[in-house]
Amino acid sequence: MYKKKYIRGQTKPKRSFQKASHLRKSRWAKERAAIDKVQQSIQELKPQSITSFRQIPLSSLTQEGLTSSGFSAPTDIQRETLPIALRSGDILGTAKTGSGKTLAFVIPVLECLWREQWGAVDGVGGIVISPTRELAFQTFEVLRKVGVKHELSAGLIIGGKNISEEQDRICATNILICTPGRLLQHMDETPAFDCSNLKILVLDEADRILDLGFKDTLDSILENLPASRQTLLFSATFNKSVHNLARLSLNNPDYVSVHAADLQATPSNLTQSYVICSLEHKLDLLFSFIKAHLKSKVLVFISTCKQVRFVYETFRRMRPGIPLLALFGRMNQTRRMCVYQSFFQRDSAILFATDIAARGLDFPKVNWVFQLDCPPNTDEYIHRVGRTARYHSGGQALLVLLPSENKFIELLENNRLSLTQIKPNRAHLFSISERLSYFCAEDSSIKYWAQRAYVNYIKSVAKESNKQVFDITQIPLEKFSHAIGLPITPRVRYLNKVISTKQESNIQVNEDREESVSDETAVPQVLLHIKRKLSEVFDDSEELDLALVPKKRKVTSQIAISKKLLKKNIRLNSKLVFDEEGNVLEAIKYGKKIDASELIGSKDKKKKFKPGLDLSEARQSLDDQLEGDKERDHERVTAKHRMIKQKLKKSKVRKLSPGIEARLRDSDYSQSDTESTPARDESNEVTVDLTDIEDTILATIGHTP
Repeated sequence: MYKKKYIRGQTKPKRSFQKASHLRKSRWAKERAAIDKVQQSIQELKPQSITSFRQIPLSSLTQEGLTSSGFSAPTDIQRETLPIALRSGDILGTAKTGSGKTLAFVIPVLECLWREQWGAVDGVGGIVISPTRELAFQTFEVLRKVGVKHELSAGLIIGGKNISEEQDRICATNILICTPGRLLQHMDETPAFDCSNLKILVLDEADRILDLGFKDTLDSILENLPASRQTLLFSATFNKSVHNLARLSLNNPDYVSVHAADLQATPSNLTQSYVICSLEHKLDLLFSFIKAHLKSKVLVFISTCKQVRFVYETFRRMRPGIPLLALFGRMNQTRRMCVYQSFFQRDSAILFATDIAARGLDFPKVNWVFQLDCPPNTDEYIHRVGRTARYHSGGQALLVLLPSENKFIELLENNRLSLTQIKPNRAHLFSISERLSYFCAEDSSIKYWAQRAYVNYIKSVAKESNKQVFDITQIPLEKFSHAIGLPITPRVRYLNKVISTKQESNIQVNEDREESVSDETAVPQVLLHIKRKLSEVFDDSEELDLALVPKKRKVTSQIAISKKLLKKNIRLNSKLVFDEEGNVLEAIKYGKKIDASELIGSKDKKKKFKPGLDLSEARQSLDDQLEGDKERDHERVTAKHRMIKQKLKKSKVRKLSPGIEARLRDSDYSQSDTESTPARDESNEVTVDLTDIEDTILATIGHTP
């Protein structure tokens, strides 16, 4: 039974708001005291004495998140950068790939907002900018695991998603993990989005952000951010563009490079090797490598998106016995995330990817990094091989080079990278060129991707700046096209321009040498051309792609088609009738049989027919066909009328006498008439002469003629 909390007539007891306020103040005071204690301990922290995360003065919430995520001991880059970042200092950090740079800035972001006692009403307090969507997604997952105990909201702001949903939630988000383009879009299009209270900014893989062409985007983003922020900039390599960005965005930064004095630019537990292979045997080598490593986790780097699509579609049809995946920039965002998660969770798989997967992505237990195409520079090579041998695990990397790209080994050796050459056994290689030719002939989509892969590879080689390594004139174009299954080498429009420009430059150099030796040598006027700039050759406004639209077909006349049918011995408009045993009974022709040789004529057979349409011959042919149609129609109408008359006469005979039909059947007339009179129609109808019928009728009545 329901009981009242107070008796009628007595005053209702008041709630103790004073007690609740006291509890809130005591909780806030405890947090403030803990923050002061942590800040005091940070000032006394020395990086050399750190052996575990427990020795770093962090909040209890962050410590619980690190323990639950399995992080116990910090890496070198984390040990050097965390004390500086926790003191609110700007950092310019460089380290080898796989050294743990992600956790080196995730912890400072959480601790910075925890010290400020940040809440939902305070808006955006931390921003992490990543070059690619996959790297942003990976950073978001690490932040979610480490900051699971914090009362902070985080959002993944990347392209390929619904921007209206992001606009509804971005203003109440405390930490943003984003790509540069989508962040600037929200700054321009979301009215309530405000970053004036930003406390910390992180630029992850800054060199890659600049390489992808986001320099102007970053400049616009930095203009919308407050100057009193803390900035952390991390990169695997340090070049001039990164130095200029650090000079503009950082305020008295501390430069941290934990592997600057190492003899190698890559981890010591990484085994690196290379192989010299001709262009037409590259895919044979790749397929043989996959068949030999069916229990391994392999990441294959290919230069262009079209090549990735072609290799994935063809290898998938050959069923090598291991899961195949593809990751490139033109994919749908949902599909890209599915591919990333699938390769992340599998123990053995093959991932064909462009350089979109070369920066920052942390795939566990990657055994091999197979570079099918030569990277554009040594920095890109370091990022590619950095997908394996991460942290304290081992890994192997294999680089495939063309004979003309052998000078790239010298560049690697100059950058403290040593590789061992491997010579593959030709007898153990699979040859897949015939199967690729079959796929291209069977499926038009495979042929299309092969053409696109061919053209884009030629374009990527021609656009490389290092011409000592990437020489377009040394590529066997015809052999390469046949190796990927194309019977005819596709035509590349701008390739002739590149070659002609190179020849003109050589001619110009020779002319200068000749003029310096003797001024009397006459130079032909034809050779006096202005050497074009490389930017004119690779003009963006010009269509450099393969013209996939076929040429206009020549008009083929009807007589030429008939001649081809005659050579093939094809009989048109015929119907074969079979009996129950499968034997041919007869051939029924639809329409009058017209021999094609009659259309051509004996004189025309010796002539060589030209393609096209002759109006006079076509008009004469139509007139002849019209006359033939009239004759056939007249015969058809005449036969129809004859059949109607026969039916009428038979009906008259039956009305005159019922016994006439029997007498006609018994008389010798029908037999003699059938034998003497030939069939008048192809329809096998039996006809009776009118005079014979009249004589029979008179004899039946009793009259004699």
